[in-house]
Amino acid sequence: MYAWGTFRIETEVPTGEGEPIRAEPTTYYFNPLHHASGFVYFVPVAAAFLFLKENRRPRAFLILAPMLLVMGMWRGFAGLMYFPEEMVSLLNSVVMALLAGLSIVWLLGERIGHRHRLVTTLLAGGIMLGCCALMLVEIFSSAYVFQIAFFGVVSAAVIQSGFIVGGFLSRKRFGPVRFLLWFGVGILLATFVLFFVYYAILTFSYFSADLFWMLLGVMLTYAAIYWVGVLPFLALFFVNDFWRQRFTAVMGLGAVAVSETEAHEAFTSDF
Repeated sequence: MYAWGTFRIETEVPTGEGEPIRAEPTTYYFNPLHHASGFVYFVPVAAAFLFLKENRRPRAFLILAPMLLVMGMWRGFAGLMYFPEEMVSLLNSVVMALLAGLSIVWLLGERIGHRHRLVTTLLAGGIMLGCCALMLVEIFSSAYVFQIAFFGVVSAAVIQSGFIVGGFLSRKRFGPVRFLLWFGVGILLATFVLFFVYYAILTFSYFSADLFWMLLGVMLTYAAIYWVGVLPFLALFFVNDFWRQRFTAVMGLGAVAVSETEAHEAFTSDF
């Protein structure tokens, strides 16, 4: 149901005899922009296509394929796990912010890449944070706005940690399988850091083995979800020359970049 405007709700309780008991009327205002808030993540993505000439070509639109695929994977996973609708709505903002951030980083690959690794990392991180800030447009009225925004920023940091470790350890010898493994290691390292910090805060005054193993399982699950969520993007970079150039520019791989044929061979002889 989609509605907007001012709504007045009045309730009354019959008493059997005489006038019914009437409660104070309640007035709600539904902002018509609320239903369009989910599209806010597509605005910067569309701008990257519209205003950057290097993205006005058919192959540039391939970046939408992993974006849409992960969106579908997320909705399917949420349905399979029977998440409450409110939880799905809140987490959907995190998923969309991360997908928009990843897409824009690679759409701007030629502009933020070919620099010192630290500079490129800061630029990519700024883009991811900017997209996380867009979540506030959608969840500003939620009681969990701080928690969801924090979760989005932490998720972006974990994913970027995977790219940092994967790129650094693949700078001399690159291969898709090799990069995927180091990317996973980077995500695990960032996740373990968060785990121990969070666990130390929760158990500052006492130790709980049950809590330790429960949190560890949750963190490992999140690490696997991050890895799988980025996998469609990496698959595109490994098999498409156009996007591999963007990928190597951002990751600082340059001379060790492989051609499409070499990429296929690297899958079978990476080590």
